[in-house]
Amino acid sequence: MIRGVSASGVFPKTILRGLLLLVLFALAGSRQTYAQSTFKLLHTFTGPDGSNPSGDLVRDSAGNLYGVTSVGGVNCTNQNIQGCGTLFQITPSGVFSVLYMFTGGTDGANPIGGLTLSSNGDLFGTTYGGTCLPSQPGTCGSIFKFSQASGFALLHDLDPVTEGWRPAGPLTLDSHGNIYGTTSLYGYPHFKSGAVFKLTPGGSLTVLHVFSAPTDGISPGGRLLLDSAGNLRGTTQLGGTGCVHQSGCGTIFKIDAAGNESIFEDFVYQTGWSVGPSLVQDSAGNFFGTTFGWKACCGTVYKVNSAGVKTVLHTFTQRKIEGAHPLGVVRDAAGNLYGTNQSGGPNFIGTVFKISTAGKETILHNFAGGADGSIPRGSVILDPQGNLYGTSFPLNENLPGGTVFELTFP
Repeated sequence: MIRGVSASGVFPKTILRGLLLLVLFALAGSRQTYAQSTFKLLHTFTGPDGSNPSGDLVRDSAGNLYGVTSVGGVNCTNQNIQGCGTLFQITPSGVFSVLYMFTGGTDGANPIGGLTLSSNGDLFGTTYGGTCLPSQPGTCGSIFKFSQASGFALLHDLDPVTEGWRPAGPLTLDSHGNIYGTTSLYGYPHFKSGAVFKLTPGGSLTVLHVFSAPTDGISPGGRLLLDSAGNLRGTTQLGGTGCVHQSGCGTIFKIDAAGNESIFEDFVYQTGWSVGPSLVQDSAGNFFGTTFGWKACCGTVYKVNSAGVKTVLHTFTQRKIEGAHPLGVVRDAAGNLYGTNQSGGPNFIGTVFKISTAGKETILHNFAGGADGSIPRGSVILDPQGNLYGTSFPLNENLPGGTVFELTFP
């Protein structure tokens, strides 16, 4: 006779009651739910039109979507057989067009940081690479502008020695036409940990800060936040002094209008490490973001108030159920946060999620690796109706592919 089963083959009532209680406790303690949503493919990349879309999309007031692919296209002059990347548009009616193909020359190559949309509809962005070679430092990334009226314009070629190189995040614009951004590296041949720069409308670039020691951060990335007093806030993936790891767990930094850098938040292993690329801010001055990892597993969503007090809103601890390694969040008017996980989920290739103000996670989509793609390399954006838009990579990164998708809710 099997232990726990009566001779008649029926569970005793005491065991049934115990099992029922266990199920009820499990349901009551569940940290995630699944939402009904409709996943719609807006475009599937094939290679000549781009491949491997990266960074967040942007959306204009007319409902047009814009983004970049890190490779693909047909005009690439270097040895990258996958192409140097493209800049694309999708209209509200679903019409896709390539606005620009990068050549790998002075215009740069491999845009991975996403775009920034100005108030007049112009697009600004960066490329990660270009014609720079270790033996001949020159162009190690570029800053560009695209206008529907006048097309592509190169605003600045980055000098790796004096300005930094490999910008990996979107740009920030102020009301005077100045552009702010970060580079993930600085200097040659002795590398430092990145820089923050300002580019004036006249094309003059000033380095505001160089990250030269682990204590002030390593590898800045993501969009900088600019406040009315001229202070910039951003994140570094590693660095800082709050973590026992020799490279640090990451920071939120502040650079004031005079160019003085200070650490606003120093992350520790217990509350998350490898800080995500971008911050969002609410009207009360609170900052929201993600960490790629956590002591137990798979990352966190956090809040830091204006006084620098950090609260962990959600920890991703169940890799196969709720996803792993979040890539940033966007916030709606009610305070809910939405984002993507780069991995995890039932297929281990990423999820789209929602975090309520109470920290409850709702799974909005599990990537399956088929027509919907996999492994997103950017977060999602919201439209005024609450629909989400994002991108995904092909399951095999060495083959052309990737998608732009829309998630709607009943």
